Amino acid sequence: MVEYDVRKVLRVGMKSVAITIPKKWARELGLEPGSSVDVIFDGNRIVVKPQRRSESEEEMNIFIEVKGSIDTALRKLIASYIEGVTRVRIKASYSEAIELGEKLKECIPLAVVVAKPGSMYHDVIFTDYGINLRDILDKLASTTLEALSKIERGEDSELSKLYQDFIKSYALCMRIAKRILVEGAEQPLDVVDSIIFTRYLREIIELLTHNGVHISNNLSYRTLLSVIDFVKTAIRSYIENDIDTSLRLLEKANTVINADEVRDPERRRAIEKLRDSALNIAELSLERCIRNKACRCRYFYPKI
Repeated sequence: MVEYDVRKVLRVGMKSVAITIPKKWARELGLEPGSSVDVIFDGNRIVVKPQRRSESEEEMNIFIEVKGSIDTALRKLIASYIEGVTRVRIKASYSEAIELGEKLKECIPLAVVVAKPGSMYHDVIFTDYGINLRDILDKLASTTLEALSKIERGEDSELSKLYQDFIKSYALCMRIAKRILVEGAEQPLDVVDSIIFTRYLREIIELLTHNGVHISNNLSYRTLLSVIDFVKTAIRSYIENDIDTSLRLLEKANTVINADEVRDPERRRAIEKLRDSALNIAELSLERCIRNKACRCRYFYPKI
């Protein structure tokens, strides 16, 4: 639960200011006079995060050295974020740390790079907020559906921005899902399904963005609309837990693409991958149905 309060800024001494926090919040976080907290400023907001001894000991084990390519260090940081790490020590020049921070922000908006001029050692801090896994899944699905609609309308020039928005939410989704699995807060198989579903969404949006699945590449307009509608329906059926629609998609899978209308082999492979990703989502819906009996026994548990 997220709580909200308004506090006045108080003057402390000649050069500093301070705010107080409700006693209830301090008690729930285990804070008392003398406790240490991380205070993070990213240009738009200030985040106060309690330090816990067990966390600090674990965080100091994460160390990344920038050697040559910034992109390699970036991938290591993203992997650390997804695995739930909250603090990483990096070894790099000051300019490399600044560049790394700018690139990291494109993937993980809640990341803060504390770069120290004149030092070869810097810190990366990942902040967390109370975000529900279902909310972030809905956002990822919505972004993918919007990208499909852009292709449908021939507005593929905006796909790059949608892809960047997706990647930002994707990393956060993976982090939340894995943390839930560790804490055991939800049914583990449901969380695993969410991770798999998110992977399929990423496959779809990458096909749209990087494989040129659009009308101008000799792809039949009729076939394109058919496949886009197929993919959209698969995504919505999973989100809405619509088993009937998922079954219909599996039954019509072989009729979605007319091979005679897509003569370019490369484009055909791309469009087939798009269809297959949608089929994987439909199958995932059925697997969830079998496990949870969401169909109320009509398909997989009939009365005999």
